[in-house]
Amino acid sequence: MNSFYILHLAIIISSYRVAAEDKLIFLQAVWRHGDRSPTTTFPTDPNQEATWHQGWGQLSALGMKQHVRLGQKLRQRYIVNNPGNLNLSPSYTNYEIYVRSSDVNRTLISAMSNMIGFYGAANVTAGLDYPDMPEWPGKFVPIAVHTVDHPYDYIGNTDSICPRRDQIWELVKQTTEWQNLTQENQPMFDALSSITGWNVTLDKIGTIFSAMYIESLYNRTNTSIYHELNKYFDAINKTNDQRESYYVGLDLEPYKGVDFSIELSTLRGGSLLWAIIGQMRAKYDCYTKKVTNKHVCRHWMDPLKYYVWSFHDTTLSSLFSTLGFKRSNYNEDGYPQYSSCATFELWVKDDNSSYIKAYYLPLTNISDHLIEEVTPEITGCENGCTLDQFEQRSKPFKPNGDGDTAALCNTNLFNDTSSPTSPSKAASTIIISSCRVFAEDKLIFLQAVWRHGDRSPTDTFPTDPNKETAWHQGWGQLSALGMKQHVRLGQTLRQRYIINNTGNLNLSPSYTNYEIYVRSSDVNRTLISAMSNMIGFYGAANVTAGLDYPDMPEWPGKFVPIAVHTVDFPYDHIGNTDSICPRRDQIWELVKQTPEWQNLTQENQV
Repeated sequence: MNSFYILHLAIIISSYRVAAEDKLIFLQAVWRHGDRSPTTTFPTDPNQEATWHQGWGQLSALGMKQHVRLGQKLRQRYIVNNPGNLNLSPSYTNYEIYVRSSDVNRTLISAMSNMIGFYGAANVTAGLDYPDMPEWPGKFVPIAVHTVDHPYDYIGNTDSICPRRDQIWELVKQTTEWQNLTQENQPMFDALSSITGWNVTLDKIGTIFSAMYIESLYNRTNTSIYHELNKYFDAINKTNDQRESYYVGLDLEPYKGVDFSIELSTLRGGSLLWAIIGQMRAKYDCYTKKVTNKHVCRHWMDPLKYYVWSFHDTTLSSLFSTLGFKRSNYNEDGYPQYSSCATFELWVKDDNSSYIKAYYLPLTNISDHLIEEVTPEITGCENGCTLDQFEQRSKPFKPNGDGDTAALCNTNLFNDTSSPTSPSKAASTIIISSCRVFAEDKLIFLQAVWRHGDRSPTDTFPTDPNKETAWHQGWGQLSALGMKQHVRLGQTLRQRYIINNTGNLNLSPSYTNYEIYVRSSDVNRTLISAMSNMIGFYGAANVTAGLDYPDMPEWPGKFVPIAVHTVDFPYDHIGNTDSICPRRDQIWELVKQTPEWQNLTQENQV
């Protein structure tokens, strides 16, 4: 190592030295889900959906284990080591953490598994943190995982509904780079077509690679099809790596005036980048008292210390492209491995000036993670970044210039007269009829609508001595009794619909992914009620360690995690009766003018 390099390295290291009095005030983590089954495969593959536990694209027990291990790694760094006196509580504290996932089973359950690792070593109390009942899995403390409608999730879903991005991707296929890569590999594509039963193109190569990769992990390679394909594995891998670089705008020259490195990075990763920045800015402004909305600070950002994003390989890779990393997986080709994670730290000095630090925790073997600081690799942050500087360098990737990704997605690429529009979210009408049941009648579909269980008050009056701090986990949180109530309800429903098998519904006695869908409003108490209900509904099932859940001592009993899906609460016109609705607000104001309202008010005025 020459002396110039040593001096240069010393300068870089010194620019990131953390002073003893500096304080870490906010942490965010973005990770990929854990190990999963293939999302699909080619027609001639003998390993079709029925051969995979829970079907296509589902998190495996290994994937759960990977996230328990990642959670433990994050716990060691941010709770046990406590850098910058972040002072995260060692046990789950509702107002300190918020977990956001894409609305996909494998990301939701990855987040649940990660929380088991992050808080699993905590001292918890039966009857307070979880129900004191034998049916409850160990000392499991359920934590709500929040999400939004997947097709419109511009933060977590890089393939959300976006006409402009679709236009750009079609343009990518016209580029010299795409055409050359196709022509170079056409003989291989022709051979793969005869093996797979597909008309293989560059678009299809990712599915073939993914299926082969996962089948090799699970020792499903002893088939004639796999042996034929394996001759091309290295070439498939290399070609797919290049396609994945194109996906996030890397290695493409501008074409027809379109800079793919900006356009694709912005449309796939810009929303997440600016969501991360937005959380940092809100935290910093509250911390330094620069905001006028004291309520938001007091009840949200001031106590919030840890914000989690549970997403996909494409999400993480797209985020990396907005940070200026030159390869799709930070410093190597391909997408980030299962359970790989990036963390973003917001620090303040004693004069309240800020700086950010970023780390990457890639999966290095079956369930372990390295940790590497990557702040100097972010373009514009080579010598460190204040929050202001991080915002400034990120402006080229801010959707629509104002963060409105939906507006950008509905803006034509070349300003032609037609206007692409995303399909609107359609409301559904459900008609339920009742009739007499005969012995030969068959029950073919079941829906259940329930209220959450027992909770703390959502607020109280000024003179009440029982303020928020008097209630475990604060306002409006599900109690251990509320969890128990839903376990019991789940058991009652199990008795009626599984044990008694009303109308020969034939629900499986153990969790079967494609048989059930759980939808909740995006509120902690309803989400955790649903999780508790599923413990009662499936808790008596015969399950297998290493298949249905990880075979590891840290896992709570025989708990089988089940995804609970939500949509954005203010726009949840199904589950939130106070969703954004100007017409309803007008009508409610009209109610207050009625004689009935006025009379009731006058009668109770004294």
